Amino acid sequence: NLGVSSGVDGQTNQFASNGLEGTSNVNLRGLGPARTLVLLNGRREAPAPYAIGEQAQLFVDTNMIPAAAIGRIEVLKDGAAALYGSDAIAGVVNFITRDDLEGFEV
Repeated sequence: NLGVSSGVDGQTNQFASNGLEGTSNVNLRGLGPARTLVLLNGRREAPAPYAIGEQAQLFVDTNMIPAAAIGRIEVLKDGAAALYGSDAIAGVVNFITRDDLEGFEV
């Protein structure tokens, strides 16, 4: 499960919320969430409607992916900009959903 993290969004002021409560992102190598490509079953995810920080970095809100639907997470730590473009300078995170999920699960 991805835990809640508020105030660790690359800002110099760690006590400002920036209106991003309830969101989470992936930040590989500390280069910012805009430099980490997030995929869902191998396809790009749309960025959240809010940007982070002074640089207005767009990011993918990983809290929008239901935890019960995740089968595994693949992480490509090497920079993959040659394959995926400048979104993948820090790396790639691919959320693979379960294919055995049917109906409702608690």
